[in-house]
Amino acid sequence: MRCYRWKIHFQLLFLYIFCSICSNLLITKSLAEVLIKLNNDKNTMEDLGNSISKILSTSKDNEVQIELGEKNYNIAPNGINNFYLYSSLTFYSNNGTIFNFQNDHNSRLYFEMVSGISDIHIKFQNITFYNFSNSDDTQFDMFIFNSFEDTDRFQIEFENCIFKNIQSNILNFLVSCKKSTQTKPQIIINNCQFINSHKVFITYHFTRYYNNIVTPNCFNLFFKNSTFQDIQSVGRDYYGDITMEDCEYYNHFN
Repeated sequence: MRCYRWKIHFQLLFLYIFCSICSNLLITKSLAEVLIKLNNDKNTMEDLGNSISKILSTSKDNEVQIELGEKNYNIAPNGINNFYLYSSLTFYSNNGTIFNFQNDHNSRLYFEMVSGISDIHIKFQNITFYNFSNSDDTQFDMFIFNSFEDTDRFQIEFENCIFKNIQSNILNFLVSCKKSTQTKPQIIINNCQFINSHKVFITYHFTRYYNNIVTPNCFNLFFKNSTFQDIQSVGRDYYGDITMEDCEYYNHFN
């Protein structure tokens, strides 16, 4: 089934359809950006969130780019996978790579936009996210994105990514914005594939009043040219606007 363009407004609905810091990272600095070439060794991956957060905290005027040159990266279940965003961050691969979550819910990735800093841009490009499972009795989300700011001036982008064998919620967005200050979407998912997985997204506002009664209309999630195959549920929208343009659905369970 192809969806050419449709938009859903919040209705409580279901949609079925640094070298001293990190010696294992190769870091190059320029006036505009910090480039890190990421290795897949055990020590690097276990300290990944801590190392990158420290680099971000000292690079507030620069974008930090993580170059993924290896074919596979094992996300460490016992590692530090929390990222605190003091500046913009990009994970990209020129030839495609895999983030293997090793079927362990403890490998989940948490991103928090630091209070007092706006215009943060997070991007993931040419990455396959693979093999994430829940525990037997608790629901975990593979990605968690939190913004505690009143402003909506941030953007999270996935481009040319594949999400496969994710038996949990894939993307959890939790925001605090109180008014709209920009016209571009806060979330852009472009040319991505979701395959054999549970639920693609869930959205919340920190203020429960906004989730249930009114909305300041400052959160927009935009899917474009994306495919959903063998997905139990596209998502649950507790807050915000959802737009889907030129998307396709195959063997949708609900």
